Formats: sequence, C-alpha cells, structure tokens
Amino acid sequence: MTVSSPKVPRSSSRGRSGHRPHRSGSAGAAPPPAPAAPEGDATEPEPTRRRSSGRRTAARAERHQQLLDSALTLVRRSGPNVSMEQIATECGITKPVIYRHFGDRNGLLLEMAGAFVDQLGVELLPLAAEHTSTQELLRGTIDTYLALVERDANLYRFLSANRAGDHRDILAALIAEEVAIVIDQRLAAAGLDRRAAHPFAYGLVGMVHFAGDWWSEQATVTRAELLDQLMTLAWDGLGALRLDERAEASADPGDPDRPGGAPDLRP
Repeated sequence: MTVSSPKVPRSSSRGRSGHRPHRSGSAGAAPPPAPAAPEGDATEPEPTRRRSSGRRTAARAERHQQLLDSALTLVRRSGPNVSMEQIATECGITKPVIYRHFGDRNGLLLEMAGAFVDQLGVELLPLAAEHTSTQELLRGTIDTYLALVERDANLYRFLSANRAGDHRDILAALIAEEVAIVIDQRLAAAGLDRRAAHPFAYGLVGMVHFAGDWWSEQATVTRAELLDQLMTLAWDGLGALRLDERAEASADPGDPDRPGGAPDLRP
C-alpha cells in the first residue's frame, strides 16, 4: 500500500504586504513544524522492498561462495603453502575484504575445512545403512578418509598446517563431531554408555588423522597397507566391546545367549 507524504501548505506564512498575518493565541508563536516524512522510500510497496532485500542477500551469498571457491581452487592448484595474501589476490580483493566476508582468518579456514568434510560426508553415505556391521563401517570410513586425503592432498595438507587461532585442528574437530554421532547411535543400540561417543570419536579420528598426516608426507606404505594397520589397532580395541552382538541381544531380550551383566566399556 502506498503511503502518502503529509501535505504542506504551498503559500508563504507572510501576507502580500510582508507582515505576518494575525493569528489567534500567543503573539509571535512559531507555526507548528511539519511532520517528518517516514524513513526509507515511502512510495515503494512493502513486497517490492522485500524482493530488493532478497536480491541483495542472494547476491552477497553468491559472492561469498565465489570467494570460497576461488580459495579452494588456488590451494588445490598451488599447494599447501598458499598464504592469505595470495588467496586475496586470487579473488581480486584485499585481505581485509576477505575477512569481512568470512569474519576473520578462522572463519575462512572453517569454511574451507567444511568443504572437505562435506565431500567426505557425501562419500560416506553408502556406509550409513543400519545393516552395515560396525567393523565394516569402521573400515569403510577409514578407507574413504584416506582416499580423500590421497585425492585432495593439497587441500588436506593446507588445512592441517593452518590451525585455528586457539590452535585447534579445525578439520579433525569437524570430522570427529560427525563420527561421534554415528558412534553414539551404535553405543545406544548396544545398550552401552553413550557418554563414550565423543572420547571414542576424537580418539579414532585423531589416530587416523595424524596417521594420514604422516602418510601424506612419507607414503612409505600403500593406502591398503595403512588401512590394514589402522584397522588392526582400532578394531582390537572396539571389537572387545562386542557392539554388534550386544545390539542384537538388546533387540531380543529373551535370547538365552544374550550377554549378561551390566554393560562395561572396559575391554
């Protein structure tokens, strides 16, 4: 709905003779001020303003994604030693402008790590089926992670070398949080203490992540050999918990072969 501006008299407050016309009330009182016009474009309908705001938001989001894509492309092309100044130059802007889009250096690193984790999540989707055994899930997750490290080595090494301001490993932390969700579900299905989900997740991801760091630099073993070595270490620990056996028993409490006693996380 169009809002009309208040009408202001066109005639002067003085008469033709130049003298102020007689007014009732106090002598010499100033005329009341005209009401202020509403802020913004009062003639622009509200739906139009909303569309304009939406277009600006979409344009900012598109520009944000373009900057992120440019940073990822540069790192993948030029290697893990790329600096923030080089990223800004690749984007055609200055470093302060980069930081305005992402908040700060950590914000950019977080979104670059998020792109790596998102790709990992897509590749792990086929393993998410409930019928996948815990051992198969663990082996498939480690192998998928190592394959991505091998394929996207420059981005992986860049993220590993550039930690957050508080010295957190952003990439490992993001992956561990995702893994914790899966472990929590497996512990719950087995009737075990779900508080172990985060310690298990961070322990497993830390083991694989730092082994991946070493492997990406040294590569003295093949990916298949490294996978077997990590599975030997990881599964000897998790296997002792009998997660799948306990989950089946929890689903059928009447099973005479159900493991007895209170759940114990100790191997």
